[in-house]
Amino acid sequence: MTKKSSDWEKLNRIFAGAVELAPTQQGAYLADACRGDEDMLREAEAILAASDRAAKQDFLESDAFAAGAKILALSSVDDVVVGRSIGNYKVIKEIGRGGMGAIYLAEREDFQHRVALKIIKRGMDTDEIVRRFEQEREVLAALNHPNIARLLDGGTTADGLPFLVMEYVEGSPLDDFCEQTALNIDERLGLFRKICSAVAYAHQNLIVHRDLKPSNIIVDNDGEPKLLDFGIAKLLTPDSAGQTTETGFRLLTPEYASPEQIRGERVTTTSDIYSLGVLLYELLTGRKPYQITSRNAVEIMRVVCETAPERPSSVVPVSRSWPIVETTQRHRNLTRSSTRVTRTLKGDLDNIILKALQKDSGQRYFSVEQFADDIDRHLNGLPVTARRATYGYQFTKFIERNRTASAFASLALIAILSGSSIAVWQAVVARQERTRAENRLAEIRKLTGNLVSGWDKDIPENQITSLVRGRIADISSGYIEGLANETSDPTILKELAEAYLKLGHEYSWGYVNEEKAKASFKQAESIARNLIAADANDLDAKELLIRSIGKYDEYFGWHDRDESLRSHMERLRLHEEIYAANPNDDKSLAALANMNNSCAWVLKLMGRSDEARPYSQRAGELYQRLLDIREPKATTLDERAKISTLYGMLAINQSDAGNLQPSIEIYRRAASIADTLYKESPDSDTAAGQVASSHLDLGLILKRTGDFRASTDSYRSGLTAVRKTNAHVVDGYLVVKESELLLDLAENYYEMGDNKAAIDTLHESWNAWGKYADLEINKGKTRNLDRTAYNYFLGGKLLARMQKIDEARAAFVRSEAFYLKTIDGEPQRLNNQSLVRLYLTMGDLAAGLGVCSMANSPFDAFSNQRGYCPSDKKEITIKDRVSITKAKKYYEDALTILTQMKAVRTLEYKDMQNLTAAIERVKQVSEKLNGGS
Repeated sequence: MTKKSSDWEKLNRIFAGAVELAPTQQGAYLADACRGDEDMLREAEAILAASDRAAKQDFLESDAFAAGAKILALSSVDDVVVGRSIGNYKVIKEIGRGGMGAIYLAEREDFQHRVALKIIKRGMDTDEIVRRFEQEREVLAALNHPNIARLLDGGTTADGLPFLVMEYVEGSPLDDFCEQTALNIDERLGLFRKICSAVAYAHQNLIVHRDLKPSNIIVDNDGEPKLLDFGIAKLLTPDSAGQTTETGFRLLTPEYASPEQIRGERVTTTSDIYSLGVLLYELLTGRKPYQITSRNAVEIMRVVCETAPERPSSVVPVSRSWPIVETTQRHRNLTRSSTRVTRTLKGDLDNIILKALQKDSGQRYFSVEQFADDIDRHLNGLPVTARRATYGYQFTKFIERNRTASAFASLALIAILSGSSIAVWQAVVARQERTRAENRLAEIRKLTGNLVSGWDKDIPENQITSLVRGRIADISSGYIEGLANETSDPTILKELAEAYLKLGHEYSWGYVNEEKAKASFKQAESIARNLIAADANDLDAKELLIRSIGKYDEYFGWHDRDESLRSHMERLRLHEEIYAANPNDDKSLAALANMNNSCAWVLKLMGRSDEARPYSQRAGELYQRLLDIREPKATTLDERAKISTLYGMLAINQSDAGNLQPSIEIYRRAASIADTLYKESPDSDTAAGQVASSHLDLGLILKRTGDFRASTDSYRSGLTAVRKTNAHVVDGYLVVKESELLLDLAENYYEMGDNKAAIDTLHESWNAWGKYADLEINKGKTRNLDRTAYNYFLGGKLLARMQKIDEARAAFVRSEAFYLKTIDGEPQRLNNQSLVRLYLTMGDLAAGLGVCSMANSPFDAFSNQRGYCPSDKKEITIKDRVSITKAKKYYEDALTILTQMKAVRTLEYKDMQNLTAAIERVKQVSEKLNGGS
C-alpha cells in the first residue's frame, strides 16, 4: 500500500535524526520517535539498515551521493595528460569523466587510429578502485558484440596509473540521437532491440551492467547503438559474490537504478531489465517514470521503491515540439498528434514497460531476451506475454493481423458458436459417465501414469521449482504405494516398477530429495527381483532389474566406486543370461557388447587397466560379431548409420589396445560409410551427424600419430556437413558436434603454428555453442551451462598455450562463473571435479607455470580434455607476490574441495592424482611466500 506524503515526511525526519547518532543510540531514538507505530518503526529500521550497508560501500553518508561527490572532487585535480604519449597513444583531448576516472580521445602514434583512453585520475588510485578498474578490463576482454564498445588494449602509465584503450565511438547519446533524427515509435523500438541484444549478450557472459542510461549508450554515425562504461559492472563470479549482498557499487544514477540497487540488496540480471524499462519509458514518452527532486536517501527510496509509475500512454506530452509527436512529412501518418502516440502506447506497450518496471524483481521479465521477444511480438501484431492470454485478447490480436480474412470468417464463427457449446457440454457429460464406470484400480493406474509421465513436457525447466517437483512426486508416490498394496498381477507390477523409476528421476532432478530418490529406485529393484524369484525365465523382469540398478548407479554410483563396479558386474551377468536365452537377437548382443565396454570403463576409472583389458577385448569381439550380422542386412539410412557407429566402437577397442594403425583403418571405414550416406542424403540430420562424429574420431586418432594435416582435413570434412545442416535447423547434437570439431581444429592450427587461425576458430566454436545454449537457456533449460563452462575452460587452456594470458584468464573466469551457476539449487558435488580441475589450472596460470603442452595432455579429443594436466614447468620462478597469492588461493580452493570429496568417498582415481598435485602446489607457493621471494 502506498504511503501518504505526511507519513513519508515523518519517516524522512526520523531517518535524518537517527543517521546523525551513534549506532548504539539509534535503536532507542527510533523507538521513541515512532511512539508505538510498529509499521513506522519497522520501515525506519529497514531504511537505516540499508543505509548502513550502503555506507560500508561508500554509497551513503549524510547525503545519498556524498561519496560520489567526494570522488568527483578528487577527480577534479587536473592531471596534465593532454598532449602526452601513453603507451602507443597520443592524448588529444578530454571527452568525458566516468565514475573512476577521465576519458580522453587519443590516437595511435604508429598509424592513424582514434581510440578512447580511460585513465584512473590521481587521488582515486586506491586499492578498491584499481581493483574495480582491472575488473572492467576483465569484463571487456570477455565481450565481443557489435553493440558493445570493444577493449583494444591496456596497460599502466609512467606514473603507475592503469589505463584502458577502447573503441572510440563517434556519435550522440541515445536520447539526443532519437530527438535529432525524430524517430517514430517503431524505429525507437528497433533501436532498443539492438540495445537489448547487447545487454543479453553481457548477461550470457554472466555480466550485469548496473548503470544503463542514455549517456552510456552512444549511437554512432551509422545509427548503431554502442554500450559503454562497464566501470561498475558486476561479474557473477566468486570474487564478486561476496559483495553482491551489499550495495556492491559506489556510484549509480538513481533515476535508472532498480529498487534493489537503491536498497543495497543483491543485484542480478533483472536489475538491468528494470533499467531497460526506465530507458524504454523515456524513449517512448519523453520523460522518466518518476521524478527525483531530492538527493536525500529516504526520498530516493520512497520514489524508486514505493511510487508506482504512471502508464506510459497517460503521460505523453501534448506539446508538438516533442520529437515523437512532431509533424513531419516523413512521419506525418504515424506521428501527427499526441493522441495517436497515446493510442499506440496504450495496451501492449504500456504492459511491456510496466512489467519491466515491477518493484518485485520476480515479477519482471526473467531475461532480456524475453523482454525483447515481447517487443518483437508487439511489432508483429502477436499477443505479448505481458498481458494475460485471454481468448478475447488473442482473438483481437488475430483480427489485427488478419483484418480481411477475419471479416469473411466472422459470420461463420457466429453460426457455429452455439453448436460448439453443445458439443463441449456433451463431451463433459460423456467423460463423467466414463469416469464413474471405471473401477478404483483403473483410476489409480491412470492417475499414477499422468503424475509420473509427461506432466512437465511443455513447461520450461526453470519454471518448475524443486518444491513443485518434490510435491508432485510425493503425491504420485502415495498413489503408487496404494496400487502396489492392491495387486499381485505381474503386468501391473512391471508398470509400477516403471513408475518408481520415473519417480526416482523426479526426486533426483536437481537433488530434490536424495533419500526418496534412492528409495524409489530400490522399490523398482525390489519388484524386479521378486518377479525373477517367481519366474527365473522372465526376461522382461531381468531387463527391468538391469534398468533399476543401472539408474541407481547413474545417479549415485559416484558415492562408492566399489559398489558401482558390483552393479556393473551384476548387470553384465544379467545381459549374459538374456543373450544366452536369445542368441539370435542382435539387440541382446548389442546390449551385451555395450555392457562389457562399460565394465572396462569403470575399471579404468579405478586405475585397474589390466583388469579392464579383457572386458574391452570381449566388447570388441562382440561388436565384430554384431557387424557380421547387421552389415549385410543394412539397407536404410538409419541402419547404415548404425553400422558406421559400430565400426567406430570397434576402432576404440583397437585404439585402447594400442593398435593405432588398425584403429585408423577402421575409423576410415566408419567415415567412408558416413560420407556415402551424406552424399546420398545431404538434407538428412542423421547423415550429417554421422559424418561429424566419424570424422571427429578419425581426426583424433590421426592427431595422436602426429599427422596434423590429415587430422585437420578430417575435421574440416565433418565441419562442412554439420554447418550446412545447422544453417537451416538448430539441432542440439549437431551443434555440439560443430563446437567440438571447431575446438579440435583450433588446437590443430596452434600445433601447426597458425595462432591467428587457432584464435579465430576458437571464437567460432564458442559462438556456435553459445547460440544453441542461449536458445535452450531461454526455454528454461539450464543444464547447458555446464557445457558452456568447460568450453570456456578448454578455450582458456589453448589461449594460455599461445601466451594470450589476459584472454585465457578471462575465459577461465567465465568458466568458473558458469560452473558455479550450475550449482545454484543443486549440491556442489555435481561439479566438484570440474571446479577442482579449473582451479588447479587457474593456479598454474597465476603462478607463471602456464598450462601443459599437447604432448603431456591426455590422449583424447581436445574437446574432451576436461581433466587437469600439470604444467610442463616444475618450479615456480616468478617473484610477483600478488600473483603467487592468487595462485595459492586457487590451489587451496581445489584442495578444500578434494579433501571434502575424500571425506565422503567420492574421489575417483584421477581425482586422487589431482589431490596429490594440489598438496604439492600449495606447499610450493607457501614456501615461495614464506621465503619472501
